Amino acid sequence: MDRAMLYRRNPRIEPINYVCRLTLPDGKVYIARSSKWLDKPDRWRYPHEFRQNHELYSAILDAGWENVEKTVIANYLTHNEAIGVKNDMIRAYDSTNPERGYNKTQRGRTHTMTDPLMR
Repeated sequence: MDRAMLYRRNPRIEPINYVCRLTLPDGKVYIARSSKWLDKPDRWRYPHEFRQNHELYSAILDAGWENVEKTVIANYLTHNEAIGVKNDMIRAYDSTNPERGYNKTQRGRTHTMTDPLMR
């Protein structure tokens, strides 16, 4: 039985984390980490979980959410693995450079995105 099925049956097990890259039409990227279900039908339906980053959210609204490329970089990670992968990808894509990306810091935040619309 895979970890996703185990978690669905027993929510006390650590949630499955993944790291994704959002690429906007202007070529800039944003590296994100989440523990939302990848197979949830509306996973990519709403951009609201990115509201804290005003520049990114504004760029998403200007471009249209449907025009943002969403790519899963790594999945089925533990919390700590996901933070490490996110930090590595932020450095690799130089996404804290305002000319290349929308990440605000070299290190990713250490909590999951919690927008109620994404649950």
